[in-house]
Amino acid sequence: AITSGGGGGGGYAPSIKILHSQFVRSKDATSYIVPLLTELLPNVDVTIGILYNAGCSLQKYHEEIFPSGITQTFEVVKNDSWQAIQANYSITDAFNDESWDIVTYQEKSGWADNYQAYYQPYLRQNIKTVSDLLPKNCKNGWFIGNPQYNSSDYGVAKFEGAASAAQKVLEESACEFILPCGTAIQNLRTIPAMRELGGQGGLQDSDHLATGLGMLAEGYVYILWLAKLLGLPVGVYNSKYRPVRGDAHTTHGGYVPIGTTDGNCRLAQIAAIHAIKRPFEITDMNDEVESDM
Repeated sequence: AITSGGGGGGGYAPSIKILHSQFVRSKDATSYIVPLLTELLPNVDVTIGILYNAGCSLQKYHEEIFPSGITQTFEVVKNDSWQAIQANYSITDAFNDESWDIVTYQEKSGWADNYQAYYQPYLRQNIKTVSDLLPKNCKNGWFIGNPQYNSSDYGVAKFEGAASAAQKVLEESACEFILPCGTAIQNLRTIPAMRELGGQGGLQDSDHLATGLGMLAEGYVYILWLAKLLGLPVGVYNSKYRPVRGDAHTTHGGYVPIGTTDGNCRLAQIAAIHAIKRPFEITDMNDEVESDM
C-alpha cells in the first residue's frame, strides 16, 4: 500500500509501487527517473513497472493483447536502478510481480486526442480485465503523454484534444489520478526556442521525446506527482541534476542529451510545476525566459 512517514526516530520510509500498463510513452517520462529519485526522493521506496506493446491502442489491448496473455516487454525500476527488462513476458506474471498501488493507462499517441472515436468501451473493459489481476486496493490513473508535435500549431490541437479526453476519462471511468507529463512539454513549446530542439522540433524525435530536456521535464512532473501522492513537501525547482550521456534509460535521436542547459532546466522545472497545478491547460512560459538566454 502507499505509505508515508519519516525515516528517523523510529519512523518508516515512504513506499509506493506504480505500474504503467500498455504503452511505451511512459518510458520517456521515466528515462531520467533514477537520478531524479536519487536526488529528490532518496528516502522513498519506489518501484515502477512499465508493461507495453509498442503502438497498440486501447482497443487492440482489449481484443488481442490481453486475450493472448503475452506482452512484448516488461521493465522494472526499483529505487536506484532498472532491475528487469524482459521480452515476451506473461501479463499475469507482470501484474503479480509486485503488490501494485497504482496502475496507469493511456491511449496511443496518434489517437489520444479523440475520446469519442477510440477510448470507450475499451478503457472500461481494460480496467475491468486488469482489476481482476491486481490487489483490491489498487488505484487507477491516466497518463497524459507527449502530444505529437507539428509545425503548424506546435502540437496545440493534439494537446487540447488529449486534455479534453483525459477529463472525460476522470468523468466516465474508474481512473482517479492524472499524471500530466505531456502538459509540461506543451508548456515548454510556448517558448519559440524550444520549438527548434529535437529532430522533429518541439523537443521531439520521431514520435517520441528526444533524449534530453523533454524527458527531464516529464521526469520533473513524475517527481512532483509522486510527492503529492505521498504527501511529501518535495519540489523540483532548483534541482541540481543535469543529464549526461549514458544517463537516459531510453534514447531517441542520439545518446547526447539536448537542451539541458541550466536556464532550460529551470524552465522545465517551472513547466512541470504548472503542469501539476493545471494539468489540462497550456501555460505560456515566455515571461519566464531570462533576457540573457
